[in-house]
Amino acid sequence: MSKAYTILIQKEKEGAAVKDTVRDWNIACTDIPFLPENEAKELPSRDWPDEDGEDTYRPETIKMKAYDLDISLCYKGDLGSAYTQIEEFMAYLTGRDGGGTFFKIYSPHTLIGRGGCYMKQFAPDDFWKGNGEDVLEFKITVRVTEPCGNIILSA
Repeated sequence: MSKAYTILIQKEKEGAAVKDTVRDWNIACTDIPFLPENEAKELPSRDWPDEDGEDTYRPETIKMKAYDLDISLCYKGDLGSAYTQIEEFMAYLTGRDGGGTFFKIYSPHTLIGRGGCYMKQFAPDDFWKGNGEDVLEFKITVRVTEPCGNIILSA
């Protein structure tokens, strides 16, 4: 399968291996935002009643807020395999595999990667069986706590 359909994930523990969602779990990425959300943090200010405007702190750089990244994914595998594979994938993302809860994530399609991520939500969308295989479409929401700086992972 093309690299355009995979997401690379690496736990932030020392020596952690880079995981490929297609290779390791048969999970392909069907939609990921090209431009991650970037909203500036509020600048501290004071509003003096006897002066026009406001007295706002003027930093050298504007700091960005953390954000949620919604990724649409699809599992396709042998009949009766969806539950086991999705449970393994979720154990990895939530740290129930013993590897820690924070990870780096990279999309070879968009060439965008971020660190300081953790799993926030899993939302199954559609599940069907046919032609001897299971297919499950779902979304995950990942919290990105380090919104700046691009991380590049390779498997």
